[in-house]
Amino acid sequence: LQVTVSDLGVPRLTDSADITIHVTDEPEPPSFDLSGDAFLLTEGASIDPAWSQPIAVVDEDAGDTFTLEILSQAIESTGKPVGYFELDGSALVQNASNQLLPNFES
Repeated sequence: LQVTVSDLGVPRLTDSADITIHVTDEPEPPSFDLSGDAFLLTEGASIDPAWSQPIAVVDEDAGDTFTLEILSQAIESTGKPVGYFELDGSALVQNASNQLLPNFES
């Protein structure tokens, strides 16, 4: 960036300087690419171990790794989480150890 300063004197005097500006990279948070991430599961369907839905994550910081975590799921009438799903890396899979079938009302 080149900057010039001048006064209003007679004669008019000026000076110029080159200024270097360094822009530092700040970390950006990861985000979900949710275009089309609506998954269909039929109520009452038995657990399908092959059912796997990738969850797309975007991270602008090269070399960053990320961790997904399920924060909430459906709740039974007893107040316990149903736990239909679990994560396998960055894919949503059905929890094979869960004996409850998916229920639209829960």
